[in-house]
Amino acid sequence: MEMNNYFLQEHSKNTPNRWPYCELGSLTEKVGSGITPKGGERVYKKEGRFFIRSQNVGWGKLILNDVKFIDDLTHSKFPSTEIQTNDVLLNITGASIGRSTIANKTIEGGNVNQHVCIIRVKKHILYANFLNQVILSNYVQKQINSFQAGGNRQGINFEQIKHLVVPLPSLAEQKAIAEALSDVDELISSLEALIEKKKAIKQGVMQELLAGKRRLPGFSGKWNKKSIEEIFNINTASSKSRYITEGGKYLIIDMGSISKNGELIPSKQTNYSGDFLMIGDLVMPKDDIGGGKIIGKTAYIDKNDEYVAGDHIFILKSKFGESRFFHYLINSFEINNRVRKKVIGSAQLGISKNSIKEEILTFPDLNEQEAISDLIDSLESEINKIYKKTEKIKLIKQGMMQELLSGRIRLV
Repeated sequence: MEMNNYFLQEHSKNTPNRWPYCELGSLTEKVGSGITPKGGERVYKKEGRFFIRSQNVGWGKLILNDVKFIDDLTHSKFPSTEIQTNDVLLNITGASIGRSTIANKTIEGGNVNQHVCIIRVKKHILYANFLNQVILSNYVQKQINSFQAGGNRQGINFEQIKHLVVPLPSLAEQKAIAEALSDVDELISSLEALIEKKKAIKQGVMQELLAGKRRLPGFSGKWNKKSIEEIFNINTASSKSRYITEGGKYLIIDMGSISKNGELIPSKQTNYSGDFLMIGDLVMPKDDIGGGKIIGKTAYIDKNDEYVAGDHIFILKSKFGESRFFHYLINSFEINNRVRKKVIGSAQLGISKNSIKEEILTFPDLNEQEAISDLIDSLESEINKIYKKTEKIKLIKQGMMQELLSGRIRLV
């Protein structure tokens, strides 16, 4: 294990307080994964023992909204993979390699599948919560990545896990470090939960306002009905693939530039100075090779002379009204669901211009459109502020991890 000898040497000489660094295998009672029961989905139950898969192991947290269960009979066939409280669970295959979390009492007595490794520490020398934070640190993630160098990150094996090099301060200091980092994790989790709560509130408000089920104070009267063709001019543009320039001044908007949530996510740059999209334009993917989830969704253009229209999209330029309102309306479940029913194709899915043109929208007068859009924008702005705060705290935690796990800052 030459790579891990390198980690041992480098961190021994770079650690100011000369903590010992040990290979993980010498600090554990168990390193092993489970199996998936024969029968697949048929084996899973509505309740019973938790069956933890890689999607249930997040970055330092359990994700149990899509958890499966098995019965006692199935569990009895592989008792060696039974989860104990404070086991460290590590993903060892696929795109989520390196994610880890701590098993709590909720999942105690459950099992893991072959994609999740149970690491059970020797409690007299290693604190499980400390190990989990160490695994999530850049220091151990680099080691995990080194095992995959030149490959395609398909998996790491038990021997490689046992050869991971980890710092070993005293148990008292391990606990102090883990508690400090866990406090930050709890703050991050609370902010993430608040974001989800705000999103749910926003979704409920949008459903009521965009359907006219709830009216804002001061507004009444019948809503109008018109086709998208009557509200928008619908255009297309040519491919800008040959004009892609790394570091270019502008961003190309094509079908890959719009998320399934109707957000702009451009990545291709260009110096091509034509086919500019303007503030108030809506862009809608008309093709998709990823299951069709983005087709019919719109993104709102909020800047002039920054985005260049590419291919595989419709460009909707409003003839009247508040295009922000129509952006939200078209993206609503009811409208988007109707639009996606018109999608055709197999390998590459698509929707015709005529199918979009004929779609009927129901909407209020301009003043109410603006009021609804302003309210939804304010809710989105509030969510974005919390999101930015959360990301800032995550960066602070990364800095804390570097200082605490290297021994540059001591808590004991």
